[in-house]
Amino acid sequence: KFDLSDEFKYEILPSMMLEFANKGGGGGSRGVGPMLAAMYRITNQGYVNKKALPELEALGLLKANTALQTTTSGTTAGAMKDAALAAANPFRWVNEVLVPAIRKKYGEGVTDQFVRTKINQVMRGNQLAASMAVEFFTKQNNYLRDQKIIQGALPFSEAFKATMSSDYFTAQQALSDQWENLKVVFGKDIIPVIVPAIIALAKGIN
Repeated sequence: KFDLSDEFKYEILPSMMLEFANKGGGGGSRGVGPMLAAMYRITNQGYVNKKALPELEALGLLKANTALQTTTSGTTAGAMKDAALAAANPFRWVNEVLVPAIRKKYGEGVTDQFVRTKINQVMRGNQLAASMAVEFFTKQNNYLRDQKIIQGALPFSEAFKATMSSDYFTAQQALSDQWENLKVVFGKDIIPVIVPAIIALAKGIN
């Protein structure tokens, strides 16, 4: 999570969470968080299925000679091509690195179904990462559309001012909230100063 860019966190991730909201998208064993971790495990930590190595090397995404066999069916290889981009913005990595590599090797005219098949092949053994990559490829236009909407939204301060000037109930609520704030500040900072002064004044008058 520390490597994720602001662009991904604030312009792509919200749409992804909504997309998977009815599928345990917030958390759990198949949630968005585990999907991101699974993608990082493949692209940056190099945990891949040994059967996927030839295809990954053919696509120019990693060098098979960097692979070390593990005790399971998995293999530890060097980080994939543009691993830093995958860590910062997996949506862009899928659509700017992985998919173009597939189209370059097999031709621009391949079908979307073929691309999805290849994505699943190169991420063999990691269903969560494969599901996320297929999602980003298949619904790329949807995510880009949502991203433009998010980018076009008013900053919070401007949106608040605009709503204040056009909606009576928002203005009324804002006034009520600020009145409560004033009372809190008055009680916390002013009264402790005023009360001793009034006591001293009363003593002086007496």
